[in-house]
Amino acid sequence: MLKRQYDEKLAQKEELRKRSEEMEIKLDRAGKLLSGLAGEKVRWTETVEGLDTDMGFLVGDCLLASAFLSYMGPFLSNYRDEIVSTIWSKAVSVTPNTSPTAS
Repeated sequence: MLKRQYDEKLAQKEELRKRSEEMEIKLDRAGKLLSGLAGEKVRWTETVEGLDTDMGFLVGDCLLASAFLSYMGPFLSNYRDEIVSTIWSKAVSVTPNTSPTAS
């Protein structure tokens, strides 16, 4: 009777030891995941700030695109390509951290 109880307690102890090891592994993985996500927070914050800035230029960008399409629509594609490469690209400049502006 005592032998059986002893064996049960040893089996229970072994089971708890295995669960403890599994939990330590999970805790270690969770720590690695959180530290990895902490770096992502910085990147996501910068991305959101950039998108907020770009949103301010949306109306002007749409205006330029619609003006281009309205004006260039009737012309043949080879003439449109020539105008884009020779005239339009030089007239519209893009500088870092600003919206395209006519020069």
